[in-house]
Amino acid sequence: MSEPQITSSADPAVAHVEDEKKVEKQTEDYGTFGQVLYHLVSFTEGYEQQVLYLCMRLFESTMGFTKQQQTMLMTVSIMSRLCFSLVWGLLADAFETNLVMSAGLLFMGIASILLSSTSRYSSILFLRFLHGAAFGCIYPVQQKIISDRDDDDDRNSSSSTFTRLHALNCIGRMLCAAITTEAAQNILLGFIGWRVSYIVLGYVWISIGIAIIFVMTTPKELISPYNSMMGVIQQISGAFSAVFTNWSAFLCIFTMLIAEAPMCTLPYMITYLEYLGVSDLKVGIAIVVTTIGGAAGTAAGGIVIENITSMHKDYGELIAGIVVMGVRLIVCVLFFVSPAPDGRLMWYHYIEFAVLGATLVTVGGVDRPIMRKVIEDKYQASASAIIQCISGISISISFVEIFAYVSEKLHGYAPSTQAIDDMDAALKDNNTEALRKSTMYMIVIGSLLNIACYGALFATYKEDKKVVEQKNVVEWKEREERHEARQFRKQTLDEIPIDKLPDEPESKSRVVEVEVKDPEEEMKDILDRAGDRDSDEIVAPEDLTAFLRSERPSWHQGGFSK
Repeated sequence: MSEPQITSSADPAVAHVEDEKKVEKQTEDYGTFGQVLYHLVSFTEGYEQQVLYLCMRLFESTMGFTKQQQTMLMTVSIMSRLCFSLVWGLLADAFETNLVMSAGLLFMGIASILLSSTSRYSSILFLRFLHGAAFGCIYPVQQKIISDRDDDDDRNSSSSTFTRLHALNCIGRMLCAAITTEAAQNILLGFIGWRVSYIVLGYVWISIGIAIIFVMTTPKELISPYNSMMGVIQQISGAFSAVFTNWSAFLCIFTMLIAEAPMCTLPYMITYLEYLGVSDLKVGIAIVVTTIGGAAGTAAGGIVIENITSMHKDYGELIAGIVVMGVRLIVCVLFFVSPAPDGRLMWYHYIEFAVLGATLVTVGGVDRPIMRKVIEDKYQASASAIIQCISGISISISFVEIFAYVSEKLHGYAPSTQAIDDMDAALKDNNTEALRKSTMYMIVIGSLLNIACYGALFATYKEDKKVVEQKNVVEWKEREERHEARQFRKQTLDEIPIDKLPDEPESKSRVVEVEVKDPEEEMKDILDRAGDRDSDEIVAPEDLTAFLRSERPSWHQGGFSK
């Protein structure tokens, strides 16, 4: 019988498996109040996003800003937010997330308060730049928080968390549209309403930022501050590499970009309804219904997606994304192909708007969980910020140009300064048809492209997840070592228990051993040596004394003379 083969632990494959078994991911535990705070941040973020859009008309009426100036304000605010999200991502990957987020919220609150007290265009433009730069902290820090909180088990809890955040964002937008629209143009406390809105938002952000510092804490610090400028450069290089060398992460740029198509086409859909004679009230209701559908559909869709991913662990997110895009495709075709609303919206039109809003669930329930699984933990904030920055800038710059080309060059839309009611019937019908076709094609083509991206992910998603999981094991070990070293440095010498006495030093002073004879034997030897002389010789007493002094006994050496 052959002996069992013993596998050496030095084998890299075996060592890797052993490390995976031993090393577990450290997860952040912010407690109940900490979770409430970062959910509240998402709600207030949605409210803040809607305020700028609502105030644009008031900037024109109260301060005389032109359309070009308003466009510049909007562009500067959006671009600064997207570009500075990378800076906040680098900070979130290295320092405590509560400190990074609170810093951004405090700066944003101060900028909001200053915005409420100025009327100069240059000052407002500069403050919108600062406000957008601080606003960019929310997205990457949230990605980092959820990534560190999720323990990578089969429950896939990140999908439901991301969808809750997105649902709260939609609710914030809806409440802002309902409250601020009316309040912004009225006089409140002696000031125009939009100024009061900015003051209130500023103090809300400051209050949340201060609360986050003290409440959203965790017993374990998973940070790795940069020791030098080279560490920052390596982090930036690693983040870009995580996005552009990983096919799954790279495709997330396109899925995030295309997923926003319904929201980008919403202004053109509103214009289309106005051409059909739908009243402003009904159009407003349609917008609210779309937002409610986005909130309710996202929250419910997150639970459904979580169940799908629990049954199909390898490709659950991709299956859910394709299903949602299919629903969006069907609803869009039904809305634009069925008979157009004749001056009023029917009940089924509102259902179509609600379902269209619900399909935005892919942003929180599919795309962000995919990013969490195909990006290493050490690059979660910075890499997700890169994806958001590229996709956001691309959609902001390209969508308006693409839609203008499709509507005007392909379908013959004719811009006009006349009111819709005063237009010639032929021009009005032509523009209505051009808007209908352009909006429908943009949503349909976007949905098909999204389905194509999710289909392409089937080829790489599973393998990319495995590669990232292996890299994360190394990161988890380093985090554990950094945490232990940090805890050791925090302890004082008095706090370190002494388990055993220190070992005795090896080098000791040598002791010279001297043989000591018995005194009687020593005296006998002396007398014998004296007797060896000539027996007839008479020895004088003085000579005997001198001899005894010269021949000292051995017991006088060493320690006996003391």
